[in-house]
Amino acid sequence: VGRVQYWQCNNEPSNQGLLWAGTAVDYLDQLAVFHRAVRRADPAAAVVLGGCGYDVLSAQPGDPPYEFFDTVLAGGGELFDLFAVHLYDDPRRIPDHVGRVREMMRRHGYERPVVVGEYNGPTLFQLPEAAPVLQQTMAAAFADDTPTRAAEATELSTAGLAASVMTETPERRAMKELYARMPELPESLQMLMAGCPAELEERRHRINCREIVSRNLFALSTGVRRTVCWHLAPEVAHYEDPLTMMELLQGKLLLLRHDDGGELTS
Repeated sequence: VGRVQYWQCNNEPSNQGLLWAGTAVDYLDQLAVFHRAVRRADPAAAVVLGGCGYDVLSAQPGDPPYEFFDTVLAGGGELFDLFAVHLYDDPRRIPDHVGRVREMMRRHGYERPVVVGEYNGPTLFQLPEAAPVLQQTMAAAFADDTPTRAAEATELSTAGLAASVMTETPERRAMKELYARMPELPESLQMLMAGCPAELEERRHRINCREIVSRNLFALSTGVRRTVCWHLAPEVAHYEDPLTMMELLQGKLLLLRHDDGGELTS
């Protein structure tokens, strides 16, 4: 009682260069060490494979993210107990996504239970109409090679994160450009941005409430029995920076926030 029951080995390792610095074989090596450590500490605990995200679910065989997980599944069948999938695009695609990852495992002669390690919405992954706008904005910013002071290994504290806000980066220039154009952007994109019109904020909130329910129902319909909504609350109290892609991706998905006293509140 009271022991951790589920241990996940890293997160979305197929996002190489962002969430994992090595290869699929490197990940397998670490998974083997991780598996031994968990079994030694608690034979009853479950090892969860690093989450399979949108980069894989939107890929085709032969694409690097797909091949990364295919390599891991080919060599790691005995090294994990649960396969975690992350569900952020159209909720109606959830049955297909779960079916696909099960088929990926069956291709290698086994099938482990699937859990949903992350889900939420609405997100940019549901907005094909916003893709050209985002691609154009980011391409224009990164074409400017004006030297910028790289953010130092940012300390995950309010002070450290606040200091990083003062660093002008291509990402921040891109986001400033995007916000300058907010009134002309598709409403579906505007509602994910900070400071959007109140009616769009309310629309996003209603969609979010519906999707918390619908995503679970779609997952349950496939036989999945465990889901985890991401994300519950900010890791650092009172920190917000709308001029980042991550904030645009997930800034409004928080279920809880900190009050003035630092306590979590809805």
